[in-house]
Amino acid sequence: METKVLKIDPVQPDPDVIARAGKILDAGGVIAFPTETVYGLGCLAEHTEAVARIYEIKQRPRERALAIYLADSPDVFDHVEHVSIEGHRLIERYMPGPITLIFSDRTSGKTGFRVPTHPVLTELITTAGRPLVGTSANISGRPSPTSAAEVLAAFEGRIDAVLDAGPTPLGVDSTVIDCTTSPPTLLREGAIAADEVRALLGGPLADGRDPTASPT
Repeated sequence: METKVLKIDPVQPDPDVIARAGKILDAGGVIAFPTETVYGLGCLAEHTEAVARIYEIKQRPRERALAIYLADSPDVFDHVEHVSIEGHRLIERYMPGPITLIFSDRTSGKTGFRVPTHPVLTELITTAGRPLVGTSANISGRPSPTSAAEVLAAFEGRIDAVLDAGPTPLGVDSTVIDCTTSPPTLLREGAIAADEVRALLGGPLADGRDPTASPT
């Protein structure tokens, strides 16, 4: 397989390049894309073979669900069963932004939701007309990539395309918070500091970080 490298402006994405990437997704492809934090790896949820490819090439345990990437924060409410008061506060303050929030979805499972600020990914989701599912574009246990070159070093010939928008602005993973617990549980401290989240919530934040866990 040839991995197509689609160069694109990070601020004003070329609609033709976005359309090419959208066609790859529609055909069941797996692509890498920039976010404000790190590069992600994703596909459309209805293409089950593409979803399975992500798990395989990333070497990700199947019990760890992929995140849902959305174009706008109100879209979160279309996918979740219940949003707590704390969840509402986190959505209002940090989405779009470098945070992944976990909620109970409508299938009685738990799913992470991301609403990135990167114009390339926002346009890609909008063009696709539905959310993407995915995760960071690294082999599990290795650092998350902040450039298309790092993505290619891991996955060239194994994914269909990478949208190369240069280095990611923040260069650190999103902060992950499980909003299905009371109080919410910090699973990963990333671009947003735990103390900042505690200040916003005005109360405790459980610490569910596993010091032995590897990066996603």
